[in-house]
Amino acid sequence: VTPRGTPGHLPCVPTAATLAHVAADLGLVDAAAGLAGQIEPLRGQMVGWTSLASLGHADLALGRLLLLEGRADDAAAALAASAELCERGGLRPFLAQTRLAQGEVARVQDDETAARAFFAQALEVAEAGDFRTTIRRATAALADLG
Repeated sequence: VTPRGTPGHLPCVPTAATLAHVAADLGLVDAAAGLAGQIEPLRGQMVGWTSLASLGHADLALGRLLLLEGRADDAAAALAASAELCERGGLRPFLAQTRLAQGEVARVQDDETAARAFFAQALEVAEAGDFRTTIRRATAALADLG
C-alpha cells in the first residue's frame, strides 16, 4: 500500500480484490498477473469501499487468486486464514465463499473427501443465510463430484 495520491494507493486495493474474484470466476490466469502483490499486504484485513460494500478479507481474494495461479498450497493457507477470520467475526457470507474456495483447492489437490466436506459446509452456511449465488455454486460443485 502506497501513500494516497500515488499509483497503488488504498482505493486501488478493492479494485484489485474485485479483479481477483472476477479472474477466478472466469479462469482468467493472464488477467490475474500482478494482483497478488497488491492484495498480499492487506492479509487479515477487510477489503472494500465501505463497510456496506465489503469484499471480505483480503485473504479470500488472495486465496482464490493463488489457486488460479496454480499455487494450491499457498491458496490453502490464505483460505484457512480467511475461514478463521470469518468465523471469529461472524461473517457468514464470506465464510460460505471461503468454504467454497477451499473445496476448489481440495479438488485441485485430488482430495475428493475434503472437497466434498468444504462444499457441503459452504452449502450449509449459504442455505442458513439464503446466499443464493453461493447456494447455486456449492450445489453445482457437489453435483460435479458425483
